[in-house]
Amino acid sequence: MAESRLAAAMDDIRVQSGFDAAVLIDMEGKMLAEVHSPETQPNTVETLLQVASQVTVRAENKSGVEASGESEFFDWEGRRIVCRWFKARRSGVLVLLVPKGKSYKWATNRMVKELQHLIGA
Repeated sequence: MAESRLAAAMDDIRVQSGFDAAVLIDMEGKMLAEVHSPETQPNTVETLLQVASQVTVRAENKSGVEASGESEFFDWEGRRIVCRWFKARRSGVLVLLVPKGKSYKWATNRMVKELQHLIGA
């Protein structure tokens, strides 16, 4: 599995869906891929990576994340931050930055399925 294939698949879906950014890390905290629009600030991407890392820390501490699941919240600008963790041969945490008013569930499901396919389910 090449990280460039993961990034290419993520970016295709990100662009089609109008998402601002997407980051993927494994459950050990290693970044596997990161994609974002040219307008997305580097500190925003860094914040998304921190969110993903917090999910892995929680899993490490055994304070309980399910094998797969989702959490979402909003930033000050009304953008949705979606955090989806999932099982695969190398389980991961996907964090998306979704513009205000954009739907995300279908595209997120599609992205997770594609990542599971590339990583190995």
